[in-house]
Amino acid sequence: MQIEARIVEAIDTFSRALGVRFGVQNSSEFANRRLGISGNLHDSSSLAEGGSVGGGGDLNVNLPAAAGVGLMGGPAALGLSLLKINGNRLLNLELSALETDNKGRVIASPRVVTAHGIEATIEQGDRVPYQQATSSGATSIRFMDATLRLKVKPLITYNGQIDMELNVNQDKIGTAINQFLPPPINTKQVTTKVLVENGGTVVIGGIFDRNENEVVNRVPLLGDMPYLGHLFRNKVKVDNKRELLIFVTPRILSENLNLQ
Repeated sequence: MQIEARIVEAIDTFSRALGVRFGVQNSSEFANRRLGISGNLHDSSSLAEGGSVGGGGDLNVNLPAAAGVGLMGGPAALGLSLLKINGNRLLNLELSALETDNKGRVIASPRVVTAHGIEATIEQGDRVPYQQATSSGATSIRFMDATLRLKVKPLITYNGQIDMELNVNQDKIGTAINQFLPPPINTKQVTTKVLVENGGTVVIGGIFDRNENEVVNRVPLLGDMPYLGHLFRNKVKVDNKRELLIFVTPRILSENLNLQ
């Protein structure tokens, strides 16, 4: 008979960041210049001043949107030179926003052929070396396994169903904490016993993990004002979901079996 396992991992990550920067900038001879709108504050200031003016130095409130993890560059930004104050002051405003949405699905499908009552194992992966102290004070090298493995012992019942003792695990090498320690092993494993009809599929395990997080940075008091408070705070919202399902499908390869 053939035993096939399918490990399905669905990943859905979402993040959104909103921020603002604004301030007052000197703008002498403003009457002979023009207002500007651009994708960043530096260019809008240059348009307003009619020359090369460094943006960002006159931003008194600095709460831009945070950059996304794993993305090239920062969030999208819109810079505005809004209005003239007292003849030689220019009010600058920069709004920044970033939204990321990532969806993925990882599938592993180990399968093995075995006979009635015979335990079978199929395994693929890596062996991670690490140092271990011995009783003599010296060090020795040992290995940790990070493998995809299916271990099964099937029994065919009198009515053609399949009774299975199963162990399915998927290990992956994680990110090392530092250079002196071996990398961690991220483990997903299920051990169970299940009765399935020939050719049928059963879900033997599942894990759903969700991480919601919202962080708000604000200027005290000013950030709590209704409506105008948005100009004195930035916000980051993260919603990550991960679901793991393990399916098993047994099939009898030959119908002419002597079960006595």
